[in-house]
Amino acid sequence: MNFTILVTEDCNLNCNYCYEGSNKQKNYMNLDTADRVIEFILNQIKKVPKDKRPLYIVFHGGEPLLNFDIIKYLNKSLNELVKDRKIIYDMTSNGTILNDEIEDFIKDNIGTFSISIDGTKESHDKNRVFSNGSGSYDLVIKNTKKLLEEGIELRARMTFNEYNVNNLFESVVSVNNLGFKYIVPAIDFYANWDDDSLEILSNEIDKLIEFKKENRQAEVSLININMLNKKKGDCFGGICSFNIDAEGLIYPCTFVVSKEDYVIGDIKRGKNCLDENKIDEFKKINFSENKNCLKCTRYNYCTGVRCKILNKLVTGNYNLPPYITCFEEHLNVRTTKKLLDYCYS
Repeated sequence: MNFTILVTEDCNLNCNYCYEGSNKQKNYMNLDTADRVIEFILNQIKKVPKDKRPLYIVFHGGEPLLNFDIIKYLNKSLNELVKDRKIIYDMTSNGTILNDEIEDFIKDNIGTFSISIDGTKESHDKNRVFSNGSGSYDLVIKNTKKLLEEGIELRARMTFNEYNVNNLFESVVSVNNLGFKYIVPAIDFYANWDDDSLEILSNEIDKLIEFKKENRQAEVSLININMLNKKKGDCFGGICSFNIDAEGLIYPCTFVVSKEDYVIGDIKRGKNCLDENKIDEFKKINFSENKNCLKCTRYNYCTGVRCKILNKLVTGNYNLPPYITCFEEHLNVRTTKKLLDYCYS
């Protein structure tokens, strides 16, 4: 089971591509809501008593470390109450908030600590800015170095769009050189991708392939040799994966937090907090065939088939993937084949 908890929807940055867009709120989770979140998690666990697989808890935002006290409370309470399985805690942060207490907490409790960083200073500060317009890069690098000095393994989440894709190769190399364990460049699906920017993306990937040949230890999701055979499977949002906002509303996916049409429950309702009719509605959508893509050789491997909610958000149609999704999937195939040719040549 996977629970993503948005301990706050507030953020100290004003990123240009933030998927929350104009829906940004200033809500902070309080103790009462946190207790109800814990109760909800325990009730979901009870529904599948024989399932002893690890429980995944992701602290998210907004910027989650703005509500560090609630993170500590949830962590301590769940550790005390859940005894029959391992709990793995992850967190995604913008990397601008750090002190000794937070550093120790991350080191002792967080399995994967992801920092949103867009590579070089130029690329990062184009998008990831404070409310006054100043870039956040220098502060993020300062805090990143502190965490790495403590031996904490870091995951870099790097968003790229039509404005910074020309720096993709340079940005990945820059982040790799900083010492990040794993680098995840993520496409901005809402960006205005045109033929020119897609050609630039292809060229940047080719540069990364050459980089991977010389730096086999580099772990970069865009140039992963296992991409070709990794099936996406179905989306289980609202079944065994839940996203809970700071007010206690439940959603199937982080992309739709704060979007009223996608609310599937409210923890303030107690044990019967889930809207089973709404969940069934999303099940039918998620498990339905995507007729637009049935003839594609990448049908079982593509985000455009699995993530129907994302399709709806970008194109207005659950079964119509954004073109960039198709382009990325076929680019992945080409990338993997080039890597395999190199490995076996």
